[in-house]
Amino acid sequence: MFNTKPQAFLGLCLVLSTGASAAELDDDIPLDLAKALIEIPQVGEVHFYDQPPPSFPELTVPDDFLFVGSVDVPQIGHTRIVIKSQHSLDAGLEVLTNSLQEDGYAMMPRRPEQQRGFIGGDAEPRIRHLCSDDKGALSIRALNRGDEDNYYSIVGSRITVDTSGNSCGDRIRNRYEFINSTTQRMNSGIRAQFPIMTMPLEKDSVSRGLIVGSRGSGGDDYYETSSHLNSAWPPSYIHDHVVEQLVEQGWEQVQSISEQESNWRVTIDNQLLFGEFAVDQVGEDTLSLYFRISENDGLFIEDSGIRYAPNRI
Repeated sequence: MFNTKPQAFLGLCLVLSTGASAAELDDDIPLDLAKALIEIPQVGEVHFYDQPPPSFPELTVPDDFLFVGSVDVPQIGHTRIVIKSQHSLDAGLEVLTNSLQEDGYAMMPRRPEQQRGFIGGDAEPRIRHLCSDDKGALSIRALNRGDEDNYYSIVGSRITVDTSGNSCGDRIRNRYEFINSTTQRMNSGIRAQFPIMTMPLEKDSVSRGLIVGSRGSGGDDYYETSSHLNSAWPPSYIHDHVVEQLVEQGWEQVQSISEQESNWRVTIDNQLLFGEFAVDQVGEDTLSLYFRISENDGLFIEDSGIRYAPNRI
């Protein structure tokens, strides 16, 4: 049964009801549903419905989301509903996951990144996994299809215990143990002090530039990373955008070399650290990003093993 609940910031709620009343869509599949399913592979015989199929788990949908349609692939036990809203992708995902958590679903923690540093659109997957010991499991993927509405594709299963005999609570506990050990292994030493540098939205877009070809190198007293950014913004704009974030994270600029290169310092846990940041234009709509963090104030950008090497990215 799909039901709804009052929300402090919402008005009337959207009621979704499962059951035999769902009519299968044969030839006239709504355009919105087709858009939302683009690039989502299906295997086996596929059935489309104008209501959630009976095999879909119970959930509550806030009133500012509209139901688009659903798909069922019995051969692989795959059921999916699609809803849409005029929220931004991130805001809609937040509202939806908050509503599901109020329903009793728990959020599965996400695996940590290998390091911090430069973050583009590719490093911000808009996917959430939730589960309940009573209701089953859900996976939400936020999708933008160029309309004023954004779409949320939700794969659901009523299975509460996986093939290994683990309940939702078991899976979450195991996941946290894995994340804690992975975080200690991946983000140890000076690398753990790297600032977070998120790229800006592209012009007339809801997406950030794509980070590709990231490389890193370091030792006990330094770590450096270099990436390519696919962006139409000039180097100075990217530099200024990152500078604002460095200042917000407590870094102090100690030298402005140019509009696209600067040196920094910060004190973390009584440890004085130095940073070197540079943005270069290396091709049409392609920028090179570089950041080095070290315990030395020698400003060794020219000694970088990854920025100026012949085989650098």
